[in-house]
Amino acid sequence: MRPEVVAAVRSAVVTIPASQAAAYGEIGLAAGIGPRQAGRAVSLIDGDVPWWRVVYAGGARATCHGEAPGRYSKPRVFRSAMAAS
Repeated sequence: MRPEVVAAVRSAVVTIPASQAAAYGEIGLAAGIGPRQAGRAVSLIDGDVPWWRVVYAGGARATCHGEAPGRYSKPRVFRSAMAAS
């Protein structure tokens, strides 16, 4: 995967506020790629980026960094900053 794509995804992920989440599709839209490519890029970003705030469209948490799958008890999807990007 091209480094500039991973950088664009990283930039989108760091804009997600604490206690909120964004779907892979939203991250992909902000980075100009599809949700599957966004998922791959999220798996490549550093651990210091809040990757855990990226969820599947149904609200399930990502497992790309070795976390156990699960759902947030109160999913609050962050859309306004993604749309503004």
